[in-house]
Amino acid sequence: MSLLTVYTASAGSGKTFQLTGEYLKLIFNPEVSFRSILAVTFTNKATAEMRDRILSELYLLATSQKSNHANALKECYQLNDRELAQRATFLLKQIVHNYSRFNISTIDSFFQIILKALTREIGLNASLNVELNQNQIIEKSVEDFFSLIDEKPQLKHWLSEFAIQKIHEGKSWDVQKDVLKFATEAFNETFFSLSEADLKQITSLESFKLFKKELAAIMDPVFNKLRDFGIQALKIIRTNGLQVDDFQYKNSGVAGFFIKLQQMMPGKVPEPGVRVLKAYASPDGMQDWCAKSSANAPLIQQCVQSGLQDLLNQCVDFYNQQIVNYNTAHEVYKNLDVFALLSDVFNHLRDYCNEQDIFLLSMASPFLAKLIDKNDAPFIYEKTGEYLKYYMIDEFQDTSRMQWQNFYPLFFNSISQGNRSLVVGDVKQSIYRWRNSDWNLLHSELLQEFAAFGPNVVNLPNNYRSQRYVVEFNNWCFSTIAAIAQSQFTQKLEEGKLQIQNPDIITQIYQTVKQDLPENKINTQGFVSVRFNSDDNPDNPAELQVQTQLIENLNQLFENGYQPRDVAVLVRKNAEGALVAKWLMQHRQDNPKDGHLFAFVSNDSVFLNASLIVNYLIAAIRFLIEPKNELNNAELYYFYTSRKESPSGSVSNLAAIDFSDLEAFLKLLPHNFVLAIDELRQLPLTTLVNRLLNLLIYPDDSLNISQNFAFIQTFQDAVLQFSQKQGNNLASFIEWWKQTGNQLAVSLSEEQNAIRILTIHKSKGLQYKAVILPFVNWTLDQQSKLIWAKPENKPFNSMPVLPITYSAKLLSTHFGAHYMHEYLMAIIDSLNMAYVAFTRAENALFIIAPLPKKNESAKRINDVLYRAFTDFKNKLLPIPNTETFPDFFTYGVIPPVEKIKEIPLLVNNTIPQLNTTDFLKLRLKGQRFFQKDNQESEPIYKGQIFHALLEHIFTPDDIPNAVEKLIGNGLIHFSEKKLYIDALSKLISHTAVNSFFTSGYKTITEASIMLTDGALKRPDRVLFGADEVIVIDYKYTLSTSDAHKKQVQEYMQAISQIENKPVKGFVWYLINNHLVEVNSD
Repeated sequence: MSLLTVYTASAGSGKTFQLTGEYLKLIFNPEVSFRSILAVTFTNKATAEMRDRILSELYLLATSQKSNHANALKECYQLNDRELAQRATFLLKQIVHNYSRFNISTIDSFFQIILKALTREIGLNASLNVELNQNQIIEKSVEDFFSLIDEKPQLKHWLSEFAIQKIHEGKSWDVQKDVLKFATEAFNETFFSLSEADLKQITSLESFKLFKKELAAIMDPVFNKLRDFGIQALKIIRTNGLQVDDFQYKNSGVAGFFIKLQQMMPGKVPEPGVRVLKAYASPDGMQDWCAKSSANAPLIQQCVQSGLQDLLNQCVDFYNQQIVNYNTAHEVYKNLDVFALLSDVFNHLRDYCNEQDIFLLSMASPFLAKLIDKNDAPFIYEKTGEYLKYYMIDEFQDTSRMQWQNFYPLFFNSISQGNRSLVVGDVKQSIYRWRNSDWNLLHSELLQEFAAFGPNVVNLPNNYRSQRYVVEFNNWCFSTIAAIAQSQFTQKLEEGKLQIQNPDIITQIYQTVKQDLPENKINTQGFVSVRFNSDDNPDNPAELQVQTQLIENLNQLFENGYQPRDVAVLVRKNAEGALVAKWLMQHRQDNPKDGHLFAFVSNDSVFLNASLIVNYLIAAIRFLIEPKNELNNAELYYFYTSRKESPSGSVSNLAAIDFSDLEAFLKLLPHNFVLAIDELRQLPLTTLVNRLLNLLIYPDDSLNISQNFAFIQTFQDAVLQFSQKQGNNLASFIEWWKQTGNQLAVSLSEEQNAIRILTIHKSKGLQYKAVILPFVNWTLDQQSKLIWAKPENKPFNSMPVLPITYSAKLLSTHFGAHYMHEYLMAIIDSLNMAYVAFTRAENALFIIAPLPKKNESAKRINDVLYRAFTDFKNKLLPIPNTETFPDFFTYGVIPPVEKIKEIPLLVNNTIPQLNTTDFLKLRLKGQRFFQKDNQESEPIYKGQIFHALLEHIFTPDDIPNAVEKLIGNGLIHFSEKKLYIDALSKLISHTAVNSFFTSGYKTITEASIMLTDGALKRPDRVLFGADEVIVIDYKYTLSTSDAHKKQVQEYMQAISQIENKPVKGFVWYLINNHLVEVNSD
């Protein structure tokens, strides 16, 4: 038996059933502990499903209920029914009682566990936060980088020259935007995996200066020479008494080519067109120069033969010899100024993350890879406390190369020791390449790497999900469109005379697309509808057609007994999902009788900023910090009044209000809110939001709280997360809201009987009775992006890697093969996207796509789909409806669904409302919970407060901010603000201590000192001067004590061991503001 099994599992082939069965077979073996098995998959949802499936099957087996795995387990281990139930019961108890060792997780979660187990060894903070939103952190890091640019003169000079160059080119001088855009695209696994040597090589600005000169030495002579050809040619034309318009085709002809050369800009060298090439290859030297009937034919012939033809020939020959080098240099040069900064930006990003205790999830795999590269891999993984022997990887096609590099030692070690492992995947369902997934690992590399172990490849041939006609349609469809896409790619490859590895890979991937039907599906039917919409009729625009057809499709399904929850509308982008949501809401309003059928759930397409209540709260928070912001005041008043008036009425009222008169404006706002403004400004962010809800939202019945429950709850969650990570500063929160928060998706209950609107990416692994695809029009190619290329030709290979902008221009550079490889990957991505979308349907599939323009090459998925219907119709399945074929195609009939009695879903729409006064009291007493509530405990608590305040005070100017900080943390009530500010000002102004709060010292507060024996000392305040060090310890008591002095002496001794300066010590008694000096003896 092979120790490695690879399952190729097409859509609906029972992959989860197979994985569950393999897991059960392993744990039913008495010699295998479930703790030694690691099963990883791609998403949290898939992880939860697999856990639930395993536990459910164990429960069925333990209670002797019907399980589809029972016979296989009994046969494998020769068990009877009683023994099977006993073994299942034992395993179920083991897993439930040791659930933390039930190792089923996402691959990212597994790597996070490894890193957190090694934080001490690798110098990471154990309290670090794993950050998923890389782009947001990059943006903040780049802002911070530019704020410190004055400290780096070389970088500042480089940026200044870059900005000047952009201005000369007529572009925006805002180089920060360029750096941010470039870094956002460039920081991926390829860059993160660069060695330290490579990073060092791309750090030197001097190296980049030399490299720029080398590129300029390639480009400038070619550019000048070609422009000279244009100037000389036009001079010959004028000398012969002619103009460009006298020649055939005028500006678009051969003579016009010389004008383009004369007027060309750097990087935009005109390519000799068909007419120029005909003239270049003309046997008589006259073809395409002039029309035979031209009155100037003799003059033109004389002009051409007197030097113009020779000049054209020289020009084209020179172009052909030099253009590839020129274009290559230009494509490299245009990203070079930003690329030169990338290493510095990356180093700053790492420093920024360290300062903020952040670890980017995208950096986990490269970080671990470099760690493994220098250490014994099994030892590193054993540091987690898990000794793993058996591995199961699901969705292997979505694994990145770096993730597999980290996993490979485990796999290899396990199989080498005779333990079984398995991999499950399907290249056709790889749609996460933008997250670095690499389906080549599954397609070929895995089998090559483990060829010595004789891996067993098992194809799961049946489709248990979809009915017959849906399966047959997808079999035909993807066999056909894959052949079309392969043919188009091969033709482009041949035209470019380029060679790449595996050029026929599309055919290879889709040669196993055809699925069989199990016995219970052979007699089913199913339904497929494909409709192509023309946009030629201005009275019936394409968008309106899609909207109408979507509603028609839904009504067809409802008439056949389908519930809203049975239907999914799949889209490519969130914006498309938002448009579908808008159409459904509009239909519900226009048709209230059947409006309940058009309820929908969409966690991708419903955002927080769609809620009037949330926008109302944001406007109120912004008012607290910007009371004179007239635009915000107008919004606040609009949200306040629109709850009772129509939107148009609310807008018309705005014109009559003078928002510059703050006093008058306050009279228009809710009275309770106005009275509480001063109090609200002192509250921590989470408490403030709860208080605003109580003041503005909950008392107002017109706001329909129950329908906005999900928005309010999601907003509260977002506020809590922000305050935990970034504090309670209201201005920072408003800035975060503008940049990020307003686009947070609202999580709606999946249990609702509602239509699902979700992206194709989110639909992966799911299935629905009916699927509607209203926007089947995504491109086969991809948008402009950075690709990392390793050049081979001089001088370009002087850099280890180069960032190149992906575009068809690369075909005429040394990066042509890189372009074709990336283009091939983009085609496969697009086909896979369609495959995942079309195979989600169980009973019915509706496809709506634009009608392609005639005589256009296939650039979009709808183009190849339409070509499949037109060019391959003879191979098509029997077509019941042929009247409108191929613009409208149907196959089969919608299978009716038996109506199930609805069980009402109990939804708790009660929003818990906090009494903020009690909440603050509880927080204030939190630190004294275990102390007696009497006069004796009060000095202890006061001492803690003053310690906390003085920790943040370095000069008298810091006093207000320190008090604000503790108010924000709930340690001081806002009513005590003035009391503490006055007390601190009085303390610090005392002549004995005021010198300790100046800029003359470098001050460290509440920092620990580790002694040689490992013990820690923590003085309250240490001041480092030019000639001395001062240690101060605070005491909030009236009585002095020798113990207080002894404590300071210990601090002084500890510091004297690490500082070669005299050390002074003081005890500062805060109640009577008395300072006592401590001798070192």
